[in-house]
Amino acid sequence: KLIDPLLLLRDFYSNNRPINYLSDEHLLVFGSTKIPVDSKTAWVKKVNNSQYTIGALWFFLQKKDMPVRDYLLEADHASFEKIHLLDRNKIMDYFTGKTETVDDIDKTLISETIINVG
Repeated sequence: KLIDPLLLLRDFYSNNRPINYLSDEHLLVFGSTKIPVDSKTAWVKKVNNSQYTIGALWFFLQKKDMPVRDYLLEADHASFEKIHLLDRNKIMDYFTGKTETVDDIDKTLISETIINVG
């Protein structure tokens, strides 16, 4: 089974379905599907055109209500890449379902980020 990690995260997050983090294995668990947190997504950062990982996006969504300073410290402590301030509003709009798509998702990269989960 082939899965786009962005669509999987969006489906689970926008529908309030539980996503578990197995820290010892560095995996996110979406139902019966496990995805490495360092899996790249097609979401391209505004600041340097590199791709966010699924783990960075998930961690930000979990901590979105924290003061920025606390989020940055926790992301460092947990070894998750930090989401840049310029990207945060679009990330929230996309993953909550407020927008269907955003120009930060590079459609040409989607085929490279598809994960085979068997």
